[in-house]
Amino acid sequence: MIVAYADASMDNPICSVGYVLFRSEMGDEEFLDAGTRLLNINECQRDIDWTVQKAEYWGAIIATRAALDYDEDTLLLHLDDRTLIPKIRDKEWDGESYFHDTFRSFANRFNNWHLSLVHRDNNTAAHKQARIGLQVGRDLREGVL
Repeated sequence: MIVAYADASMDNPICSVGYVLFRSEMGDEEFLDAGTRLLNINECQRDIDWTVQKAEYWGAIIATRAALDYDEDTLLLHLDDRTLIPKIRDKEWDGESYFHDTFRSFANRFNNWHLSLVHRDNNTAAHKQARIGLQVGRDLREGVL
């Protein structure tokens, strides 16, 4: 089973998401991957009115896509946004269809997938990944990099 954690950070016009993946077997977890994706929301996906919740959903999409690189049947995705989880799970998303369609196209490739609410304190690694991307975005915007 893949256990994934995802989080997002925004500082308009920068949106950054972070994820961390583990393989879990019989209570033992093996680190697989961690990553950050950075988006200048003024230049990309202009048809989307970006919000923090959309950034969190994008994090779920990116983490789920990354998990597909590993040969496992089950995905357990941890998010720390209490209101987003039922919107994803119960198909209650009222935003742009891109989010729902893209997430489902990746998640449904697993035989089983589950969403779980995790306390922010237990999502630290994904949060740090998102913050790293946010800082890189700021540095790029300011011409430091």
